[in-house]
Amino acid sequence: MSESLLDENLLRSGAHSHHSHHLTKSKKKNGDKLSTAELLLIYLINIGLIALTGWIIYYIFFHKKGNTEGEKCSRNEDCAAEHYCGGDNQCHKGTNGKAEGATCTESGDCELGLKCSAGKCSKAT
Repeated sequence: MSESLLDENLLRSGAHSHHSHHLTKSKKKNGDKLSTAELLLIYLINIGLIALTGWIIYYIFFHKKGNTEGEKCSRNEDCAAEHYCGGDNQCHKGTNGKAEGATCTESGDCELGLKCSAGKCSKAT
């Protein structure tokens, strides 16, 4: 049975339950417009969804994932992928700095905690 026939039958039968009253009073006609509060709620939900979508796109595609060449660091985890934190506390391209005793031209060539001294990576004194 369609909803309009059900409403009509309920009204004819004299049934005035809360449910039937709700059905007949809460329906909007096709010509009825949304209230200002309803429009505002729809507007705010849409703005929120747009902002959330923008943040997700930024985070996935543009968010920086660690420091890159020449930026400050205090541990390897501070640097982006394929970078390491050198003895000069800056990120450098590569997977790791040189070990103690290895030849170097600057402290950035050496592992974190080592400095380039006299062309060799050595512990800072």
